[in-house]
Amino acid sequence: MLVFPTITISEKTPFKRGESYGSQASPLVSMCIDTYKTRFARAGLKWEIAQEVAMRYLKWAEENENMPDMVEEIKGIAAGAGRDIMDIAAINCAYELLHFPNECTAFALKREATLEGHVILGQNWDQDPTFGAHAVLLDILEKETGNHIFGLSEAGQLIKSGICIHKDDSATAVCGNSILSNLDKVGIGCPTSVLRRKTLTFGRMENILNLITGSARSVSSNINVATTENEICAIELLPEVVDRENSLLVDPYYIIEPMSGAVTHDNSIKSVPQVDMYRHGHPRGTHLKILFSEATGRIDLDYIKRCLSDHEGYPGSICSHGCDENDNWQTIASVIYDLDARTAHICCGAPCTNDYIEFTL
Repeated sequence: MLVFPTITISEKTPFKRGESYGSQASPLVSMCIDTYKTRFARAGLKWEIAQEVAMRYLKWAEENENMPDMVEEIKGIAAGAGRDIMDIAAINCAYELLHFPNECTAFALKREATLEGHVILGQNWDQDPTFGAHAVLLDILEKETGNHIFGLSEAGQLIKSGICIHKDDSATAVCGNSILSNLDKVGIGCPTSVLRRKTLTFGRMENILNLITGSARSVSSNINVATTENEICAIELLPEVVDRENSLLVDPYYIIEPMSGAVTHDNSIKSVPQVDMYRHGHPRGTHLKILFSEATGRIDLDYIKRCLSDHEGYPGSICSHGCDENDNWQTIASVIYDLDARTAHICCGAPCTNDYIEFTL
């Protein structure tokens, strides 16, 4: 059975948590850095330039987004792994620097949509399969807050998706996928990995939306969020672009509300399709929404797993693998977070051929 390694962290300060993470995952962090060096070079971006730009992003997050704790955690990762902070900054800003065009199918379900009345969030993570070699599971206890976070990450990054059980026993889950718009540009903003990790520390949807929609960004992204308030949504984030009169050309964010108790997303921009640059593949998010709508009120864990294993529209399907040498994006992990059961179901590899492992928080 394929299994991602688990990094267990229990410390009182962000720096110490990062240090513990970095020291435990040091070989995988180095592998992650080497993978991104190759990917940056393939994109024509020198590593030194990537490092420099990434440090600007971290400085922005620390000084303008009120996230010094997240930056401290990144500094701790560097110290624990014995790497330069600029290396860790670069891999945590990889989304902004490379802006992958076709990554992930995400969803969230309200209680009325599920058989057991649970709030559930999850996704298939699609990437070049080489990225799966340095993926890890993070099991983090923030001793000073009582937050218990569990999720999937690339080694050295803060988090990709996850669930957080808060001190008051409420829960938040976050995942996301890439979107590509003609508004995207080189600039400064809050790194996606930092924003997702910070989002997990908030328990109320109102506060989460204020955090996410209030963040600055230079490239587009989508974040799916669920809370035990039985609130779910997908948030499409676009760079702020103004005309000569300083008027917004499009709104910088759009909140996609659930229909029939479900919200789904792939890589296409739903809110402002005229700026969408993703013109490839089967509409996976729409197909997943149809599958959920056919079982509203009866959706259970087994049904979700079957949906995430669906091959309609292959190779651009929800579960994608075995692509040709010119398009090697594949489903390399599948995650399901049950906020009410306090469980995470993680599949290493394509869910149609590999088993999910259950973790209880």
